[in-house]
Amino acid sequence: MTKVLYFWLVVCLFMTQLAKAAESHDAHRYLTESIVNYGSAKEACQRQQAVRALPGRDVLSELAEIDIHSVRIFLVGKSIQAEDRCAESELLGLAIAILSLEDTEVGEKTEIALQSIKQLAFSEQRWLIQNQYRQLPENVKKRLESMAYFEKPFDALAVEKALLEK
Repeated sequence: MTKVLYFWLVVCLFMTQLAKAAESHDAHRYLTESIVNYGSAKEACQRQQAVRALPGRDVLSELAEIDIHSVRIFLVGKSIQAEDRCAESELLGLAIAILSLEDTEVGEKTEIALQSIKQLAFSEQRWLIQNQYRQLPENVKKRLESMAYFEKPFDALAVEKALLEK
């Protein structure tokens, strides 16, 4: 009887390890697919941004009436927001994957990928830029956010260069 019990205990332990290995593989595939989906969407948004025409004179004139420091903060912050909106569903999928796996026991390879994508997609630098954007005067944000040009991905540096050359 003890041998049979011991045998089933070994079988159960083996099956548990197999299940954990399969879960680890599934977790890695889930995370990898989320990263690939987000990366593809982000590339599509960046292609859209690269071919986007510069804003018209009316937008550049509005920007010229505001101090350049505030304009730079607005352009960079709004550009990030527009790119995020462009890839919103994939970004959400990535965030869900990261949060779902964060406290889960995953393999070393998956843990490295998890930490790397967190640092890339949700860096401290990103927060600092968005925090500066949030601190812009409300009248400046409202005035510039009302312009349709800034709703879709745009090249913040190209817009600033066009403004300075105006």
